Amino acid sequence: MPHKNINERRKYHKEYQRKLRENPEFREKQRLRTEKWRASNKFWIKIYSKGVWEKRPTELKLQDLAKARKIYAEKRETLIKKYGGKCVCCGEIRKEFLALNHINGGGRKEKKRIGQRKMYQNMLENKYPNKYNILCHNCNQALGFYGYCPHKKICQ
Repeated sequence: MPHKNINERRKYHKEYQRKLRENPEFREKQRLRTEKWRASNKFWIKIYSKGVWEKRPTELKLQDLAKARKIYAEKRETLIKKYGGKCVCCGEIRKEFLALNHINGGGRKEKKRIGQRKMYQNMLENKYPNKYNILCHNCNQALGFYGYCPHKKICQ
């Protein structure tokens, strides 16, 4: 086996790598290979880039999360106000109990497709579409699970 001495082997490989890097054909081949790998591994690139987040100091993470929560809460409050600020079924007005409801269903699919935070952003950008309204969580859950709200059944 050539280069039984570890120092000679390291020296050889270092020189070999230097020659390769200087070769324009090799560099172009390497660039194309990297480009192809990145195009087919976008998921893994996203996962690896999350490592940057993990290395951030805890203080900065907490500041970022607090800022994101505040922005999210402001968007949610704006939407609740624009859609009437109370449950259309029972009249509940406490914002902690209110939820944005898809009038014709399909909320879970939309939330899964674009995410909760993006959904709120889309509603703001699209000037409050008519396919949403405000329900309290009880009315929203009953409507989704049973297909009707108990408050409306009692009134009938």
